[in-house]
Amino acid sequence: MQNELSREYFLKEGLRGIPRMLTLSNTNRISRNFGCFDRTYWQYRVVDFPAGVFQYCVLPLALAYNIRVSQNPFYQKESVRELIVGGMEFAKSSSHADGSCDDYYLNERAAGATAFSLYALTESFLIMKLNDLRLVSFFKKRADWLVRNEEPYPLANHQALIAIGLYNLFLITGEEQYREKSSEQIRRVLKLQSEEGWFQE
Repeated sequence: MQNELSREYFLKEGLRGIPRMLTLSNTNRISRNFGCFDRTYWQYRVVDFPAGVFQYCVLPLALAYNIRVSQNPFYQKESVRELIVGGMEFAKSSSHADGSCDDYYLNERAAGATAFSLYALTESFLIMKLNDLRLVSFFKKRADWLVRNEEPYPLANHQALIAIGLYNLFLITGEEQYREKSSEQIRRVLKLQSEEGWFQE
């Protein structure tokens, strides 16, 4: 009973946040920035580049698109599906040639933003059961950049997201190298755990 109540609570709160998330997105299909979730970039134009981390918004949308409950107005809605795919496409088109993305400043190539978005994009790709080799190629490029560019300071949350992003890529491609790289990342995360159980952020 408690688990059912918790599920209903989180479902209600999650769905309640979707409309606000949609206000962050460029839903104009003919815009070159269609699918961008950084409103300060595509609408207000107060920055010269999009923060790549905002593309993690595709994941809550993918979950909402696939949850079949009476109080979910986003279930199997075609416009939501188009925005999810558009968000992935924008992540691809706005990234650097090496697959990384910026966050706070231009040409930053932020490992955190790159890791957060890789996880959200690959998880959404799996949830939506997509089959797009161009996006898969982009995911691989982003994953390979993360593997090659280790941060100089320990951030367990970034390492954990890299691990799950790499494992998702293994599920998508079937390429064993990504499962092995994911396992390496997990070992790195575990090394950051203290004897008391907490992790270095």
